[in-house]
Formats: sequence, C-alpha cells, structure tokens
Amino acid sequence: MGTDADREETRVHNARFTDQAQNTQILNDNVTQWLKGTVVIPDDPEHTRRPDTYSVQARYLRCLFAPNYTVFSNTASQNQWIKDRGQDPSSHYVVSLESPHNAIHLAVGGFYQAGVYNAAPIRGANGDMGDNETAGFDPIFYFHHCFIDYTFAIWQRLWGRTQRGSLEIINGYPGTVLGEGEGQPPKFPPGTHVDLSIPLYPFKKTNGADYTSIDATDISELGYSYGVGSLDPVIPRGIELSERTGKTIFDTISHGVDDPMKIIGHDPSVPTPFAVIKKVHNISRAQYDSSFVIRLYARGHNGEEVEVGREAILSRWNLKGCANCQNNLNVETFVPIDSETLKRLAGPGKAEVAWVVKVHTRDGTIHEPLAGIPTRGGERVPIVSDL
Repeated sequence: MGTDADREETRVHNARFTDQAQNTQILNDNVTQWLKGTVVIPDDPEHTRRPDTYSVQARYLRCLFAPNYTVFSNTASQNQWIKDRGQDPSSHYVVSLESPHNAIHLAVGGFYQAGVYNAAPIRGANGDMGDNETAGFDPIFYFHHCFIDYTFAIWQRLWGRTQRGSLEIINGYPGTVLGEGEGQPPKFPPGTHVDLSIPLYPFKKTNGADYTSIDATDISELGYSYGVGSLDPVIPRGIELSERTGKTIFDTISHGVDDPMKIIGHDPSVPTPFAVIKKVHNISRAQYDSSFVIRLYARGHNGEEVEVGREAILSRWNLKGCANCQNNLNVETFVPIDSETLKRLAGPGKAEVAWVVKVHTRDGTIHEPLAGIPTRGGERVPIVSDL
C-alpha cells in the first residue's frame, strides 16, 4: 500500500525497532502512562492531592458510578446527562465506559505524549488499534474488549442489573437514535430508536433467531463467567445493589479503592471538590485524519501550561466513506476542575486562568485547533466555555 516513498520511509522507521523486548517495553510504558497519568501543578510545594479525573484507571472506576445503562454505555449519552444537570458539579459529573475504552485504543495504537518516550512515529506507521477501520487486525483488540465486557459485568453486579430484562434504555436520548447512514446495527433506517430488542446481526441462536441485547444481558445464559479481575477488589463477589441495605454505591466501591482521589466527587454525603466543569466543544472530526486526543491546558499566574484534562477520540482514517461520521462531526468533552487546582493556578494574586485546547494528532504533533473552526459573523466560536 502507498507509494514507493511511503514504503521506504516505513522500512527505515521499522528498522529502528527490531528488538521485540524493547518494543514491548515501549508499548507497556505508554499504556502505563495513560492508565496512571495525573495532573501536576509545577509550583505546588505541598504536592497537594487533587481529584483524579484524568487517568484511564480512574475513569474505569468512575464509570461504575454511571446511574443507568444508557449513560454507562456511550459518551453521547454521558455528555447529555452532564448538560441536563446544569451548573452543580456535585450532581452530574459522570463517565461512560466508552471513554476509557477509547483511551486504551489510542494508547495501544501509538498515541503518546512528548517526553513519555521517543517513539518518533511517522504518519501511517502507528498501531492498528488506533483506528476504527483497523483495530480488529490487532489480537490485543479481543483482550481489550473482553475487559470491556468484564467491566460491564461488574457494573451490572453493582447496580443489580444482571438478570434478563433488567437493563433499560432512555428512549430517544442522545446516543440511542441511529443517524443518517448509520451502519450499526445494520438494516435499520435513519431515526431508528435503539432498544434492547434490536437484532444483533449477524449473531444467530441455534434455532435461527437473531440474538438481541435482552439475550445477552445475563452472561450465565450464554455459558460463561469471569474469574477474578482487576476490578474485583472494588466490588466483592456476589454484591449487588439489591443486597445493600442502607448503603450507597459510593459506600460499596470506596472500601476497595487504593486511592480515594480516583473516586472523589461521587460521595453524596460530602460537598463536591469540583468548582467548575469546563466544556470543550466546536472541534470537528473533519479537520483530522484518523483518531486524535483533545487536551485541555490551564495557563496559570506564572504563564506555565498544565494539562488538566484529555479525551481520546476514536475515529476513522477516512471519514468520507462513513455517512454516519458526516452527521456526527462535532465532538465535545467535559473536564471537572477542583477548587484547589484553581487556587494554585491563580496564585497569590488570584490571576485569571487561561484555558487552552490542543489537539494531539496521529503524526505526534500537538497543536491548537484554529483552522476550520465554525464562525459567527466573522468571530471565532469559543472552544472552551463553562458548563
């Protein structure tokens, strides 16, 4: 594939990575950085502990607090849930499973941050996992999605939704209506409201009938179960919401979490640490080939930029061939900011904090997304705003 020049560039690049043990270490280091990444304020001599909404590990934990299957399942529903609940950060900050799912795709697919390691990627030489069209070519894809299904099973146990018929979809909610040209699931016209009875083509039962999500709710009916995984210390075996008399979801999860900062903000009995939620929007997929990372930076009183939030956008290499993509070009994400972080950024003079959005593209560059932003009356549309 590609031109002779492309093939030669790829050959030269790959020749630098012939040590398989070293390659594995590079990949492991990158995934570890995504899983454990955190926010560090440079001029904080006390090394203040702050809420972890940034690391992928924390996002896997936080998605367990999603209050229903609709919000748990996808970022479109997650974002609408946040917007529907107005200005109070204590009542509505949620994370869907799709968010950390996308992040691992990009982490394994070669998206890294400068300074983590010097992979020196070239265009087109990244891993298959970083794109929708090619992710299934990497065997890791199947391990990753087993973990996603395992996380879903944990959420079901936690909320008492393991039995057939126990899941619900909020009818008509964003993320549950098929758009123009939508290809998943197939054979349904635009505007179809997704429910649990939608056939899961091409999966057939032994009697020839189509499987539906109702059939897949109770995994014991499908003949499999999960052994002990990384989330099991958080949710003890056999625990379900219906069995917890007088206990909240937070009570059940908090005892097994090694660092309370990973779930702080979800305890209904204490004030939220979040002072504001920043909305990053008006960024179009059409500006970029393939997947990308939205990174939110705060520029504090000393002029230094601190990365305070990121969102992996799993996309396609060629949007022109995807009609549904054309109808879902604009992406948005929400970043909660705690009061202590704001205080440190503002400094003793309480300077105004500037918010800067940068997009990290597949070729490894991190830049401000200026070109192609929609305009109103010749003025640039804001990329960052308060919720």
